[in-house]
Amino acid sequence: GEDAAERRRRHTVRGAARLAALEGVSELAIVVAYEHHLRFDGEPNYPRLAQPRRPVAVARLVAVADTWDTVRSRGSATPVEALAVLRDRAGSFLDPTLVELFAAVVETEAS
Repeated sequence: GEDAAERRRRHTVRGAARLAALEGVSELAIVVAYEHHLRFDGEPNYPRLAQPRRPVAVARLVAVADTWDTVRSRGSATPVEALAVLRDRAGSFLDPTLVELFAAVVETEAS
């Protein structure tokens, strides 16, 4: 069977395929499912593309929220620590503008 790393790499393709098989799902939702792990800087990640490129804007937004959720759901990361992870990945994995907009919302909520 697949190991955890392979399942993680393939979940974008599988998720997009499952959504595409459903009636009434928007094309944008399918694209976001497929692209939300593409890197902002266009470097290779998953899924592998023939021509590396940035993900669509909505997928970049979902990537920020997904990273936040992953870091926070591990249990011990505070909001400050989670924002530090997002900021560390800004410009490479994540869209730096969207990271700062997200951080502004989190920091406003915290105060």
